[in-house]
Amino acid sequence: MGQIIRMRWPEGRLHAFTMSYDDGRMEDFRLASLMRRYGVKGTFNINTGLYWAEDRPDPEDRPNHRKMRHSEMVRFVEEYRDMAEIAVHARTHRNLATLVFPQIIDELITDRAAIEEDFGVICRGMAYPYGAENADVQRALEACGLVYGRATKPTKGFSLPENWLCLCPTCRHAAPELFSLLDEFLARKETDAERPLLFYLWGHSYELDDDDQWDRMEDFLSRMGGRPEVWYATNIEIYDYAQAFGNLIWSVKGKRVTNPGAIPVFLMNYGSSSDTGTLYRIDPGATVEIV
Repeated sequence: MGQIIRMRWPEGRLHAFTMSYDDGRMEDFRLASLMRRYGVKGTFNINTGLYWAEDRPDPEDRPNHRKMRHSEMVRFVEEYRDMAEIAVHARTHRNLATLVFPQIIDELITDRAAIEEDFGVICRGMAYPYGAENADVQRALEACGLVYGRATKPTKGFSLPENWLCLCPTCRHAAPELFSLLDEFLARKETDAERPLLFYLWGHSYELDDDDQWDRMEDFLSRMGGRPEVWYATNIEIYDYAQAFGNLIWSVKGKRVTNPGAIPVFLMNYGSSSDTGTLYRIDPGATVEIV
């Protein structure tokens, strides 16, 4: 059999899992607490122009349903910085596909700048409000230094995107096929030339209240989380790792590879030396012979 090279997630894993939740609602605290309990990570996409006013009373009927105050978002980031990426969701949650280019830029760059200033991070990702995007919106992302944009159309699969500016999730947490997809994902094993797998879950934490689905979410996370064969990462960690693999430098015959990046990269070679494939770790700055 000829040489076939496949990316593997850190430590040679075949599986990766991430989450993406929108709008910066108070229910994010409860969701992030569940995520930490089961050892998973994810991304929270916020609108920095729509914080609940500090002096505005909570709604009487559903106090946990509202947007976070700025002070509450600061507390959220401090508490969950180790397992939650904060990303752009457009400053005022406008439908970007209906705006002219300067308006799109304004919605994106002001949101990114506020996130970076408030939380001491470099923000490079986003989720599209209403899932709406087009060529102008993607062009604006690139102009604003945003490297991925999460859409909403479910793939019901586990492949990496061809275009990171149209990053589509596996499914929402309310999808009827959620648990069948989970079973299919976990059942996939290292086989001949298997591509790396990504289960990408998205939604809004307030929907878990609206639809009384907190038990469903906990059941899912309890089954997905804590597995040594799965890499748990934020959206930007997934992107950065895939880019690091793509930036490997190969010899003409594919028998020698150099890693010019800053993180270790793993690959599987399905070649003639092993029917089951051979795993390689390429450390930063290292050159490795592939046999």
